[in-house]
Amino acid sequence: MGIVTFLCFISKEPSPDKKTTGSTTMKRIFLNFILVPKLGTSKMTDGNFMDFVSSIILSVKDNANFTNEQTAIGALKLKLADFIATKGKIKYGPSGAAAAKDAIRAEMEQMLKALAIACADEVNNDLAKFLTSGFSIREHHAITGLKVPTAVKLSVGASDTQLELSFKGDEKASYYKIWIGLDTESLLNMVTTTASKLTVTGCKPGVRYYVRLAACGKKDVMSAWSSFVSRIAA
Repeated sequence: MGIVTFLCFISKEPSPDKKTTGSTTMKRIFLNFILVPKLGTSKMTDGNFMDFVSSIILSVKDNANFTNEQTAIGALKLKLADFIATKGKIKYGPSGAAAAKDAIRAEMEQMLKALAIACADEVNNDLAKFLTSGFSIREHHAITGLKVPTAVKLSVGASDTQLELSFKGDEKASYYKIWIGLDTESLLNMVTTTASKLTVTGCKPGVRYYVRLAACGKKDVMSAWSSFVSRIAA
């Protein structure tokens, strides 16, 4: 059994690679690569959100890599104008203006997610070309024959500052990469292990921790990530 110690007494902050697109993971698989776009829009202020949408429009519009997405960009541009106009009515306009603004923003977030997927599709997951869209990525790695770890279980440990992780690995794997966070988007620590059981120490009692893992082989190839499991340290 392995042991990993990390400082859990950290305020909940979004990780640098935060992706917030709801519960659906935007995973695209082409040409032996997995590419997962990220948006990170849910915690943006309306002002930052408008700036982000504008930057995507400028990046994709007339971009030779995304000729099939020009109609979608035109629709997004019109929706942005509608959002700005509705937002301007909140202070002195009808009582439902704020709700209407939020509904338009939610629709735009879905449009952005669909656009990110379409851009990845059009360039067949070519990372360099995809990044010209203005979108960022959460994951981009080669597909391998390694199996995703299964039977992943996170349970309470011997003390209220410990958690026990166990899983069924792939016999072909050289080691496993373990993602530990305060939620499914806030990374606290990334560790590796060769064991199928791991003790996580230094946890803060009463705090829920989230874990997922992937099998890794030579030359840093890896399987897809497992689903998240979570447990409150107690």
